[in-house]
Amino acid sequence: MDLAELLRRLAEHPGLVDSLTLAGIIKFIVHASELKDNIILTQPANQNPNDVPLYLSTTVSYYLSVVASISIEQVAQCWLVFRDIVWDSIEVKSWFEDRERIFEEHGWERGISLYSLLHSQ
Repeated sequence: MDLAELLRRLAEHPGLVDSLTLAGIIKFIVHASELKDNIILTQPANQNPNDVPLYLSTTVSYYLSVVASISIEQVAQCWLVFRDIVWDSIEVKSWFEDRERIFEEHGWERGISLYSLLHSQ
């Protein structure tokens, strides 16, 4: 999904943008993506697992509410906005998988390392 489409979807839910943080959005997407199997289990038996469900179970909604620091109502709105991203779990996983390879290919020759010898606090 491109950024313009994401912004259009967010605009359909007045007030949602004001209550979200970037960290909350990322946590919502990453954790919901990890819960894909749990989400499928609570859907009707005739639901195609490749199709994005329209709704989340109460249990998953409460979990995502805590993780993203948003209300249950906002979880439902976030699901409508981000569900296509969440359901593309290959895309979500790809955000994190190639870190080391990218640093090796593009960082080392520029003096940038994935790991620091300094202690971070």
